[in-house]
Amino acid sequence: MELRKGRFGILLSALLAYSWVLLSQQSSGNDPRGEHLPVGVWESKQPDGSIVGIDLASFPASLPDAVYPEGIPKPQGFRLQIGIFRRQHERIACGDENYFVTGWTGTGSENGSTVYADGKLEVHYRDRVSGSEFNVELVLDPLKDVWTGRFHRNGFDRQVTLHRTSNRPDPAQGGCYTT
Repeated sequence: MELRKGRFGILLSALLAYSWVLLSQQSSGNDPRGEHLPVGVWESKQPDGSIVGIDLASFPASLPDAVYPEGIPKPQGFRLQIGIFRRQHERIACGDENYFVTGWTGTGSENGSTVYADGKLEVHYRDRVSGSEFNVELVLDPLKDVWTGRFHRNGFDRQVTLHRTSNRPDPAQGGCYTT
């Protein structure tokens, strides 16, 4: 009988882990309020030849103490990872992109805020040491699948309209390449 209980526990653990992996691989998710999170890459070519954009991805969020008895984290909705970039090349090079996460309370969170709610994305951050500054206030038009609003990344500061693209950074290169 003990052997059956052990096998059941292993099977249950495996199923829960598999379910968590499937959830984490979904192309989009919902935040804790049940709001759909947009994922993908949106870009806009600028008059100087540069390209600005955002790279949005969702991932499951869990609290450190919210785990099943088997040690598997309990999903607590999804968080949005936001890559803000400006590039001069065909592909993103190291240093062209900065990442932010909604709901982040760790190191650096005291220097800004990152929020996505009701189709509006806001990232405000200022690094006191380097002087880097980011202020993005974009609104999603889901019918046209475009983001419009202010895009400020370091020295670049304009009103933009970002269109979805199928181009994604190469994960094998960590989003960076050298020129």
